[in-house]
Amino acid sequence: MHKFMKPVVFASILAALGGCATTGPANSGGKATKAASALEERVAQRWEFLIAHKAESAYDFLTPGFRATKTREVYAFEMNNRPVTWTGASVTEKECDDEDSCTVSVSMRFTVPVHGGSPNTPGFSVAHEKWIKVSGKWYYLPDQIGSSVLKKG
Repeated sequence: MHKFMKPVVFASILAALGGCATTGPANSGGKATKAASALEERVAQRWEFLIAHKAESAYDFLTPGFRATKTREVYAFEMNNRPVTWTGASVTEKECDDEDSCTVSVSMRFTVPVHGGSPNTPGFSVAHEKWIKVSGKWYYLPDQIGSSVLKKG
């Protein structure tokens, strides 16, 4: 039964990861600009907080509109209590529609628990996150209210 549980558990974890990222492809946008550097820095900072289980700090990277739909405490509880443990993340690509809207591809490494005393199983995924500039600052825009941080890409 154990050999049948692993794919079921992995599929369940991927389903649980569904949420906040867009699913369209992202290609690098060409010129590296100061604005692009600021965006990549914000993406990296947000992921550093999520990896450290400090979602209460990652909350500040969500768009003001999304934050109006969910309290810091609820968001932090949901994000910090997931079965997945993120172990690393890096920006791999970005595509900007204009100077205030970009889709950023983030390569994520993680582990997920497997029942039956087995060690956690490592995994890799790419999220395509929508980021928008509001009042001169970049914010992460989840694809739907109440969604989680990752979507199977």
